Amino acid sequence: MTLDADRQPSPQNIRKARKNRNLSESAAGELIYVSRESWRLYEKGTTKMKLGLWELFLFKTGQLWIKPIVEVRPKSIRAGRVENLRPFGANTLGAD
Repeated sequence: MTLDADRQPSPQNIRKARKNRNLSESAAGELIYVSRESWRLYEKGTTKMKLGLWELFLFKTGQLWIKPIVEVRPKSIRAGRVENLRPFGANTLGAD
């Protein structure tokens, strides 16, 4: 998955995304489990934000929507077959 240029975790985009949701630096950091100081460094450009944290922030704030990939299996595979069912027989201790 590639993100558009305005969705890359650049310092300007990080600040813009936070401001879009009216979040403080500490509240934004809590969403992705980093400190306020780490968030400040991301916005300042001193530290580069990892793409996974950026996507997590966008997803949690409703700024990124991911279409799930669902495998549709044929009905014959989804349904169990009666021939494959066996009764469960447990051996009790000491009974012969």
